[in-house]
Amino acid sequence: MIKRISALFILFITCYNLTFAQKEVKATSALCGSNRVAISRQLRKEVKSTYLQATQLLRAHPNTASALNTGPGKSIRPRLSGTPKALYPDLSFLHNSRQLTNYFLACHNYHLLQIIPQIEQWHRDVIYNINNFHKTKKEITHPQEQDMAWLANQITDKTKYLLIGEMHAREIKYQVSDLLNELRRRHPTHEIFLFTEFLSSDQIGNHSFTPVRQIKVVGLEPAFVLENRRTELQYKTLAEDKKTLPISLSQNVWESLEGIRLRNARWLTVIQDYRRRHPQALFVIYAGARHLSYNEPYSIGMALAGPETFTATLYPASTKQNEKVTLLTSDFDEVTRGEFLDRVLQFQDDKLSKLAGFDVRLRITLHTGALNY
Repeated sequence: MIKRISALFILFITCYNLTFAQKEVKATSALCGSNRVAISRQLRKEVKSTYLQATQLLRAHPNTASALNTGPGKSIRPRLSGTPKALYPDLSFLHNSRQLTNYFLACHNYHLLQIIPQIEQWHRDVIYNINNFHKTKKEITHPQEQDMAWLANQITDKTKYLLIGEMHAREIKYQVSDLLNELRRRHPTHEIFLFTEFLSSDQIGNHSFTPVRQIKVVGLEPAFVLENRRTELQYKTLAEDKKTLPISLSQNVWESLEGIRLRNARWLTVIQDYRRRHPQALFVIYAGARHLSYNEPYSIGMALAGPETFTATLYPASTKQNEKVTLLTSDFDEVTRGEFLDRVLQFQDDKLSKLAGFDVRLRITLHTGALNY
């Protein structure tokens, strides 16, 4: 049986649960006092406790391992640098990098306890709706070279958020540039902003990939990410037997659950600040698909979901000996066992689109075969 997380740690993470709502932290100095040694000891206990609980839960839900893209975290190397207030401005009890690192790690494991059952339920919901996905799938037959023009045509004057989530590949950014040009051509007087994770939050200016007139670019990535870009989270995942966890892996700390949550929350703050100043503008948000898809934990898509939001995900495909080859698939493709590998995939039912994670999914042919930036 999974043990209960201590009341002290629950108070620590009260405002960092599965929502983006900003709440005032209830863990005051009256709770912890000024005893830094006691705080450090408690955080170490929570890292160990949440690791063991997440490990046990993952064994009980083995089908979630591939969708998680992470696992129970044991350590972070090197420690997170910088002031704790840069990451957690409301948490006054964090005083040094060791406490910051252990708090971050315990949060990552705590999120696993929340997310693993949700992913398991998502698997069941997708499988249950396989026939409904087939029934509502749209037949889209336009030529591949018209993909971006077709996508731009989906965006109306009522759309306020266009989310472009990609599986990182060099050639996809050129398609995004084409899309921006199409949007400007179809909406010549509409105010348009491009928000992107590929620039730091202090960078504002013209589009960095190819020139697009009258589209301002706003960087989203906060400074604390750039300062700790080489930091790795060490975690374990299930072996092929889906029972044991002997496989030790590492990932960039900002790809962990707490890393994604922190980044998305900070991005959303930037986006909402601009929305207050530009209430009628079209905001194009360009980032990795895991940040934007409707079905991802803590995602921007989940936070902004509604009739004014349209989410498109772009995945790479490649050409090999004149044959089209799918290089990477999404969690949706893995759960549906490749039944929906259409070049352009869209469903007529909005609820099914949210379940799949996108309003449309396009596969972009890569001629260079080069992934990542």
